[in-house]
Amino acid sequence: FYWETSAELSFSGGKEQFFITDAKRFQRGVRRFERGQEKPYFAIGDAGFTAVAKFLGQTKVPLTEHEQIVNSRNIYTRRAGLVRGLWRRQRLRADELAAAGDLHAALAMHHQNLHLINQFASTDDSNAYSSTTILHRVFTTTAMRALAAENEDSFSVEERKEIRGLEKNARLESQVLQQAGRAMNAGQPQRLPGLSFAGGPTTTIIAMAVGILPSLVVVLLLVGFTAMALSRFSKGRDLPTVGPLGQSLSLVAACVVTVVVFGLAPSGIISREVQAWVLTILVSALPTGLVLALVWNWLRRRAFKFSLRAMLLSIYMLCILFGLVSAARPNADSFDQFPFALSIPALGWEGLDARSLEIAITPHGLWLFAIIQWGVYHGQYLTVAIGATFLAALLHRKMRPANGQAESAVFAFRDRAGALFRLWGQSVLKLSAMSLLLYLALAPNVVELVEQHFQRQMAFARQPCSYWTKVEKAIRQVESDKKRMARLRATVNEEMGIQ
Repeated sequence: FYWETSAELSFSGGKEQFFITDAKRFQRGVRRFERGQEKPYFAIGDAGFTAVAKFLGQTKVPLTEHEQIVNSRNIYTRRAGLVRGLWRRQRLRADELAAAGDLHAALAMHHQNLHLINQFASTDDSNAYSSTTILHRVFTTTAMRALAAENEDSFSVEERKEIRGLEKNARLESQVLQQAGRAMNAGQPQRLPGLSFAGGPTTTIIAMAVGILPSLVVVLLLVGFTAMALSRFSKGRDLPTVGPLGQSLSLVAACVVTVVVFGLAPSGIISREVQAWVLTILVSALPTGLVLALVWNWLRRRAFKFSLRAMLLSIYMLCILFGLVSAARPNADSFDQFPFALSIPALGWEGLDARSLEIAITPHGLWLFAIIQWGVYHGQYLTVAIGATFLAALLHRKMRPANGQAESAVFAFRDRAGALFRLWGQSVLKLSAMSLLLYLALAPNVVELVEQHFQRQMAFARQPCSYWTKVEKAIRQVESDKKRMARLRATVNEEMGIQ
């Protein structure tokens, strides 16, 4: 408090400095710091996590929110900020003394900083093994060695040897802790984007399905019952329908279409060049073919007689068509080359933009990225819509009168609409039932994974000591491996430039 209110930190000439604005108050801060050096430890611990976890256990806050609340306390951030603030100001004091030529006083302040870190580490295991402790020991001893190296004549051989030993021990401690951390993390399952718990590609797909299916079931039920209600407006006589095989093939075909267009294309499995050619052909050929078909039928009805008005109208319609296409282009260069620079873009998911999502997912397989893109594009609803279109086409074919049939065999519009709504209603209700069964089969696995993740995340808050016991055990295993320790010492010597 005294240092923060009596001095201002600033950067000048690429170097951090601080300017004292109230010398009297600043000296009071110095005296407080030096009295603190006489204490056995710097008391900051993990009690906050346990207290919050116990408090939440006595409240009606949903269990699903406990983990977020406990981990939002930022205890480690505040702790590191406090230690860093003290260490930083003491470091600047040492730099000022060194610049003034009082080298031994500067070294003494570095020793005070090192003692501050040792006080912090002596509180409990969470401080002893924290990155704040490890890094600041390395920073402090490195600064001490740099001071001694720049002023060799001012320090004895024994002093320089002691400083090198301190830095070497600090760097070796950092290397050992990193190795222990890697060993502990090696057995932990990874968490892919979009998951609130650990799991691999299969888990990601199951979780995505469980997230999609409930809303899909509700939408299908609403659509199905609405279609069945509308089907009652037909006259009620026996009407043709599409059998189970036709319904299944329509759904499979629709699924294939959506997977290809909204899964394989945006994921890059179908190359951008292929997409450009296909979309160019569709943009160019389909509208042109539609216009030519309309013109052909119109000319047939006119007995192919020339009409200036018809020609001008056709040209006008073509201009409008290509104007609309140009206005809808995704970027300014899409139609400047052939084939047109068109493709289905990838979308982001769960707070990640498309590029970040691709980088995170593609190491686990492009097929997984394709499935996620299909879900992001709401492929389940597009599949149902396209499948309904295919069913309508099949039903139309069945209801079309064959050559030679009587005029009475032609179905009225009301009958056609009733048959179509009944077919849609029955198909959608069957699909909703299958979707519900699939959800009931998959949901228990996801619930179990969520529970395991919750218990694992809350275990530290409930009993921090058990976690740090595992850390200490991992460190002892690294230290007991003589070959590994020899490699780590060699790495430290290389970092310090020791031959």
